[in-house]
Parts: sequence; structure tokens; C-alpha cells
Amino acid sequence: MNAPLTVSTDTATERVRDRMRSEILDGAFQPGARLKIVEIAARYGISPIPVREAMRLLAGEGLIEMIAHRGAVVRQVDRNFVIDMYDIRAALEGMLAERAIAVMRPATMKLIRAAAADYAKAASKLKMRALSDANAAFHGEINESGNNPEAARMVVGSTAMIRAMRQRIGMSPERAAINIAQHAAIVAALEAKDAGAAAAAVRIHCITGRDDLLAHWDAEADVPRRKASAGS
Repeated sequence: MNAPLTVSTDTATERVRDRMRSEILDGAFQPGARLKIVEIAARYGISPIPVREAMRLLAGEGLIEMIAHRGAVVRQVDRNFVIDMYDIRAALEGMLAERAIAVMRPATMKLIRAAAADYAKAASKLKMRALSDANAAFHGEINESGNNPEAARMVVGSTAMIRAMRQRIGMSPERAAINIAQHAAIVAALEAKDAGAAAAAVRIHCITGRDDLLAHWDAEADVPRRKASAGS
């Protein structure tokens, strides 16, 4: 029996979206499964309105497809999907960092440095929620300074799934240390007003993050294969 969601009006859609996203990534909703608003609302003990809006947001993230005569259907989340999301992020965030150089204000730079410091502090204890929040703040400040609201909006959609996966899989101390160093490289390029270096640093950060996440993905997938082999 699923516990009902206790929500306020202004957060209902976001909470339904987050719970649906987690259940899709965890396999509770299988690829190709049809998502019916009434059934989801009953599952979560909530009205259909936030469910409908949550599905719209998840469709924007690419986790749900809206198919004629079928409605909302869960997409296949596989390695190629993850790679595609990171490709989008690397391209858009690199461009936004490059554009941000021309309009970067000292106050914004201060917020970016503070977010990098918050990330380093959270990394010392590997607190995933704090790491995730600090990382989102760090990249969000840069992206919003890139003077392209549509691109920034697309980044949010493409990274929401990645953020949820990272929360579930976790992070090694080694990867956290790499992220700290890469954040520092991005900050240095922004402060030096070197657009090319900033874009390159962001893209490297995305690519290495992708490779680390996929390594965890492959390791998880290999566990049932090893168990099946041992039992055969």
C-alpha cells in the first residue's frame, strides 16, 4: 500500500513529479507502461490535477512520452538515454558559460563561489542531498547568467533525471574530489573572463560526470548477471 502524499497547493505538482520520477528510475513503472492520471492519483492519494501537471513536466524531461490514442507512456531509460541527456547538458551549459562571461556581475560571481564552497563542505561528509543542492545552485547561477532563458530551461529538464539518478546511486569520495577541482577550474575561467576556457571546463565536467555515472550504472546491471551465473 503506497502512502498518500501530503502536499500543499504550491508544491503538489513538484512532489508528485519527484515521486513519479523516482519510481520510473527505480523500475516501479516499467518502460512502455501506460500512465493513467486517475490511477496515479489514487496511488498517491491526491487529486488528478497535480498528477496531470507532473506528467507534463516529466514529458519535458524526456521520461514520459505522450502518444496519440495511448496517452502518457514511460520511456525506456537506458545507457543511450543517459548519454543523450549528458550531451544536451554539455552542449547547452558550455554555451551558457561562454555567454555568461560578458554579463557576469560580481554579486553573481560571489554566489557561484559560495555554492562551490558549499559543495566542498558537503563533500567532506558525502551528504548527497546537500551535494545535489549545492551543485544545482552552482550550475544554476552560471546558466541563468548565460542570457538564454530557453537554453537554461532545457538544461533544467535534462538534468533533473540525472540528479535523481545520482541521488539514488550515490557518489564516491574520489568523484566528489574531482567535482571540487572541476568547479574550481570553472570558477577560475569565469573570473579570468576566458569564455573558451569556461566552456571547455564545463564540458569536461559534464563528460567525466557522465562516464562516472555510467560506470555505476554498468556495475549495478552486472550484479544480477553475476548472481544468475553463480546460480546456474
